Amino acid sequence: MASQPFYHLRPNKSIDRNLFVQTLIGLTSVFPVADYWYTGFGSYMFDDFKILHERLNISKMISLEADPQVFSRAKFNLPYNCIDIKNMDSTAYLTRMLTIIFSGLILFRHQDWALNWPIIQLCWIG
Repeated sequence: MASQPFYHLRPNKSIDRNLFVQTLIGLTSVFPVADYWYTGFGSYMFDDFKILHERLNISKMISLEADPQVFSRAKFNLPYNCIDIKNMDSTAYLTRMLTIIFSGLILFRHQDWALNWPIIQLCWIG
């Protein structure tokens, strides 16, 4: 299982998540954020997915679960039918996605564990 503590037990993670959502809310005046896909690691709590669906009406979502046990648990705990759970890791998923030619805004959000802060990268491809 995971080597990091669960996000809902980490108070700074809640602040990080809220800053991320507020950034996306700010982008809604420029970009149709509700029309974009969100890809993340839902595990079996789906905290980020719930917030993005409820606050931004994002309804195209993919959860990546490489561990077979977490994958089956995530399928059982799926909070919304708009979430597609894929049994693959992020490297395989990104490799597959990067082979598809498309235009648009890509938002990458990840944690920089060395500096212990979130990184948000916006990339325009087109």
